[in-house]
Amino acid sequence: VRTFDAEVPKDAQEGETFVAIGPEGQRVDVVVPKGAVAGDLVTAALSPHARSAPAPVVMGVPLGVAMAPYDLEAARNADEAHEVRVGTAMYALGWCTCCLLGPFGPLCWFFTWMRHKARPREERANYPRERLVARLSCATGLVAVVVHFALLVAAMGYFRHLDAACSPVYEQGRCLQTPLTFLPPGTEFVAHCAAECGPARCYNSWVWGGADGVYAGGSAICGAA
Repeated sequence: VRTFDAEVPKDAQEGETFVAIGPEGQRVDVVVPKGAVAGDLVTAALSPHARSAPAPVVMGVPLGVAMAPYDLEAARNADEAHEVRVGTAMYALGWCTCCLLGPFGPLCWFFTWMRHKARPREERANYPRERLVARLSCATGLVAVVVHFALLVAAMGYFRHLDAACSPVYEQGRCLQTPLTFLPPGTEFVAHCAAECGPARCYNSWVWGGADGVYAGGSAICGAA
């Protein structure tokens, strides 16, 4: 009978049984002898009927069968085609958003440009079509930002000028004369509208009605005239 040395495992107590692995991978039941503690080497008998460990299974490619080579160029072209489709869709979405939500449209165009710039520099050179869509989106976004900024400045200037020209309307009571409620419809009377009351456009929000010369109560006579 062959023997081998087995190490008593941690927490094993005297008289308990533990499983040891033989020199050829066999699993052997060993009883902890009297006086042995964890870490001690004890002699174990190797039974001829001990179970051997199963042989390892090796996975491989059968002889004569060649693996198909990975086409890096085809994979890159497919990836670029996908990115071009995404970029084109975002470009169209940017126009829709710009028409409906104004300044939010450029966000879609800048997103396409940033997706391309997120690639490493040496990798971007291999995606010329994606780069074209990204540059077009970036240029469109910059032009849209400039146009929106110019419109904002023009609107601010217009309303500032209008406010300066129409300030007497809000400061002088004679500029906001209203129809006399006790006069019957069709009555004509003369109202003096001073020149400093401002142009007629200042009264756009102060005149209501006007059909057949009849204006709603509260309308400014100077604006109605």
